[in-house]
Amino acid sequence: MRPPSNSRVTVVARRQRRLAPILLTATLICLALSRPSASPAIALQQSAKSPELAQADKLLDDASKIAAADRDRAISLAQQALAIREKQLGPDDAAVGDALYSLGTLLRGAGDNSGAAARVTRASDILAKTNPNSPELATVLGAGYWNR
Repeated sequence: MRPPSNSRVTVVARRQRRLAPILLTATLICLALSRPSASPAIALQQSAKSPELAQADKLLDDASKIAAADRDRAISLAQQALAIREKQLGPDDAAVGDALYSLGTLLRGAGDNSGAAARVTRASDILAKTNPNSPELATVLGAGYWNR
């Protein structure tokens, strides 16, 4: 067999460049839809949830459902949910970390890498403080490639 010619290599490279954004978008949508499951701390808070926190949960669920169709609206919903959780629970609560991770995922999908990295980094800091052995922290740390 002879090695591929330069023209074949060029064609393959072009195809890879065209497919990369599609594969990245598909991966990000999957990540957004598979937000970390609620930790025991979050589950305990949810058992005595205020109407405001229930609204924040609904906003995040809606954001993940519409992320592929209307990313800007999804980002807006996630920002609203984050604001509610920060106001109700304080800036260092695990539920705030979950909202930050979701927002970071959406921002990354919109091409805002620095905004996404800031949210994911803050989410990992919060989750490391609140529950260092949580599966949510492992998920967020796995998303740390955004910082590269």
